[in-house]
Amino acid sequence: MGTNSNYQTDQTGYQPAQQQAAPPSMTIAGVVGLIAGIVALATSFMPIINNISFFVALIGAVFAIVGIVSSSKGKRRGKALSIAALIVSALAVVVVLASQSFYSAAIDEAFDTDTNNSAPVESTDDASGVGAPTEAQKNEAASAEVPYVVSIDNCELTTDYEGNPAIVVTYTWTNNSENAQAFDVAIDDKAFQNGVQLDFAVVDGMDASASWNEVKPGSTNTVQQAFLLDDQSDVTIECTELFSFDNTIIAEKTFSVA
Repeated sequence: MGTNSNYQTDQTGYQPAQQQAAPPSMTIAGVVGLIAGIVALATSFMPIINNISFFVALIGAVFAIVGIVSSSKGKRRGKALSIAALIVSALAVVVVLASQSFYSAAIDEAFDTDTNNSAPVESTDDASGVGAPTEAQKNEAASAEVPYVVSIDNCELTTDYEGNPAIVVTYTWTNNSENAQAFDVAIDDKAFQNGVQLDFAVVDGMDASASWNEVKPGSTNTVQQAFLLDDQSDVTIECTELFSFDNTIIAEKTFSVA
């Protein structure tokens, strides 16, 4: 009798519930990517700090991509969240680059205003290299807060270690910055023939290491650089700051090598 009662209960629908499969868990990578993107976007407007924000945004983008891939394969939930994380991280990168460009332009404009208020330093564009700045000109440039003063002194014909025609250019430079600097770290010097940049040369007897010697603030040093010649046309030497947004020429001179 007890057996029939159990059977009837089963027929009326009171059957044991079937065990359902658990849904996939939320993607951790997407969550981390979204948090990193939000932090990067919130700090992307802050000077100096936004340098770190740039890398945080890149990390957020990487985690977002990992989240998108894992959720697309059905292993995790949160594909929409991962896509949002990628968008926020990309927006943070754009804002960082735009704000840094704005701040750099403002700083350059401030320096340009100070430089334009000082008298220009004239130089003689002849092969003898006459035209080095006087002490008065150096002091005037220093008072205008120009980081570096460069004089292109002379140019000598020679050959490199393989016998190819070359020139050795001598510079005199003064470090007016607040930190000790080496010429090759502070100055970008280039030589041009017919509008084409010349390659550096290796010349015997030239003290190439002097350009890597640090010069303390307010001190002056003489260095040399060698360039391979393409032909016998005039050579123009240009010097700019190595780390500059506007590539303003701070020294220029043309030599005849014919």
